[in-house]
Amino acid sequence: NAPFIVLLAMADTIKQYLARYANTVRNLGPEQTHRFEETVKNFTLLFHGRFGAYELQSESILSLINLLSIYHDSLLKRAPRFPLEILSTCGSGVVRAAQFMFPLLKSTENLAEMISFRWLKSRDKWIIILSIEFIKALCRLSILNSNDRNILIVPTVFESRAQIEVQRIDENDPFFDIKKLYRLRGRGIDTPHGKFGFNSLVSSKTNLLGFVAELMHIFRPVIYVLGRLVYGNSSWNPFLISAMLDGLSRFIHSSKSSKITPREDQELRRRLFQWTFYLFRPPFFQKFTMLPLSAICRLLGRIPLLGLVFANLLDLLVAVQTHYFYTAAS
Repeated sequence: NAPFIVLLAMADTIKQYLARYANTVRNLGPEQTHRFEETVKNFTLLFHGRFGAYELQSESILSLINLLSIYHDSLLKRAPRFPLEILSTCGSGVVRAAQFMFPLLKSTENLAEMISFRWLKSRDKWIIILSIEFIKALCRLSILNSNDRNILIVPTVFESRAQIEVQRIDENDPFFDIKKLYRLRGRGIDTPHGKFGFNSLVSSKTNLLGFVAELMHIFRPVIYVLGRLVYGNSSWNPFLISAMLDGLSRFIHSSKSSKITPREDQELRRRLFQWTFYLFRPPFFQKFTMLPLSAICRLLGRIPLLGLVFANLLDLLVAVQTHYFYTAAS
């Protein structure tokens, strides 16, 4: 029984420390807490070797602060610092759980990759990354099903906060409907006329082909990582398969352009912009991007003052593109 008693004592001590920490955060208030979080995040950028020798230490601190931010949001009941990953008109428990998973994964995925890269074999590293992408795909799939299989929309910061505020309204409130209407239009003290229309949260009806296009978009990162695991980093197969899935998804959605809403069209243009990440994925980066990029950096490096900025830009981009999640667009 001695080990069990020790564990109970440790749990009680941890509980007391957490209670003290929670009281400290509440006493500081939202503004002071946010300043502290941002100060520590900015401090990580000053680390010598941010993407080199000390990247693991820097990323560990950044991940810890991001997780603390999520915890602080719940303590202070403030608008989350991490916007919703996907808009949803459904507030079911499954959707809320899926929405909650995204900031947790986004906060720790880079750190998980760095740790697995340092201490695991290459194949095991890609298994870890594949697991993370698969969880994210399942979360998106659950939201897709709850959204009547319509196009998944990544919200703006204002849309995200409005959606979160709607979820926090008590359904038994006698003014629930009018409060919900105001929140969905982004109306508040600072924005009495709203920031966007309610229709921005309404999707068009999607047919079976559109549903297949969304499945391609959702599982594209999973298939790409699986290809890297099977074929290796130097193979063109994962790159081409991923590009084909993105292209097919875009083509199918564009073929019904007359039926999609303006907000959905904005989302499709956002996805199109993310194709720029292909420039930094292997083996395209090594074969085509790196040579002209190095020439441009050398040329700009000769310009007074600006040269200081561009002198080490190539080394920074090379270091960044070696990490999957920085260019994953997932």
